[in-house]
Amino acid sequence: RRVLFRSDSVRIFSYFEDAESYVSFSAATKWSEKLAVGGSFKFLNQSLFTEEAEGIGFDLGFQYQHSRRSAFGLTLRDMFESLDWSTGRKDQIPLTVTLGGTVRLENGIQIAVDVLRRERERTAFKFGLEQWFWDRYGVRVGNNEGEFTLGASAKFDEWTFDFAYNDDDLGSIQRISMKRRF
Repeated sequence: RRVLFRSDSVRIFSYFEDAESYVSFSAATKWSEKLAVGGSFKFLNQSLFTEEAEGIGFDLGFQYQHSRRSAFGLTLRDMFESLDWSTGRKDQIPLTVTLGGTVRLENGIQIAVDVLRRERERTAFKFGLEQWFWDRYGVRVGNNEGEFTLGASAKFDEWTFDFAYNDDDLGSIQRISMKRRF
């Protein structure tokens, strides 16, 4: 009886980081009593393992205030967006079109539903609930394309601070943002 042993060389690199960040400049204005439009210009940066990428992007959004308690919106995200990698590769970011609506109930809870479509992908859905306390602190819970989400906000004068948590297949995602309204 003969037993053969085979050994192939295996390389284990260890864990590595995928960090994505961006700085955006946004503005919005009312076109009429019920219709508003806004847009963002973004500077993008990503590092993956030992490589870096940079790019720019644009977002455009419209909101129609149907009544005091309901609104509808349309966004075009990642328009003409790409990442130029240090390797020479250029990645085109797919355009995402989102149609959504929100309704505020008598008790102050806001319900939001979004239907989104990315280029070359299937249609996805988002759902969420939000409640504000003392017009200063907000909490959110929802479902982002099948993944659990939650968040919190705090308003101080013209400043708003937001935290969002999204459970994802490859691990959790946390976002922290700060905005100033003027």
